Amino acid sequence: MSSLEQNQPIRTALIGLGIAGSGFHTPLILSLPGLFTLSYVIDVASSPLRPSELGDSVFAAKFGANSKFSSEYDQVLADQRIELVCTPFMDSLWRV
Repeated sequence: MSSLEQNQPIRTALIGLGIAGSGFHTPLILSLPGLFTLSYVIDVASSPLRPSELGDSVFAAKFGANSKFSSEYDQVLADQRIELVCTPFMDSLWRV
């Protein structure tokens, strides 16, 4: 049974913590706690936004207390609890 069927927030993963991911998508997801819960944020292992760089409390304040950081997107995508994956990429990557 999905989160929507159980009237629970949608368990969400966010891939990419660039300008769009950290500046737009993260605040939007966190502003709608009745609809979404940010379960994972995924970025490169050297990301300055990972908990070991920011500190656990700063990471929790920015991405939510229940969010986990991963640099292994395939591990996150294999998590059966994740119901929505946001992939914020620059618009120019999609233009031909």
